[in-house]
Amino acid sequence: MVVGHKLWNLARNHQVFCVTHLPQLAAFGDHHYQVQKLIQDKRTLTRVEPLAGEPRMLELAQMLGEVSEGTLRSAHEILQMAQELTKGKKS
Repeated sequence: MVVGHKLWNLARNHQVFCVTHLPQLAAFGDHHYQVQKLIQDKRTLTRVEPLAGEPRMLELAQMLGEVSEGTLRSAHEILQMAQELTKGKKS
């Protein structure tokens, strides 16, 4: 959470684009994208999808491990903590 908060503070005056597998960092983002590598007809494709609301929560839970009641609860807590740390401040 500390690194996520520091990146968020940096983003207040600079553009920050962060690729991470850590939900503790992803929770601080103003925007969240899921990037997937796909292979179709022997071609490699990349799909980028913006996430918000419930899909974002599910992605954070998946980043924590297998999606379960426990990881969903943890994802909600991580997102809530990030929002509390940045509440009232603009990035």
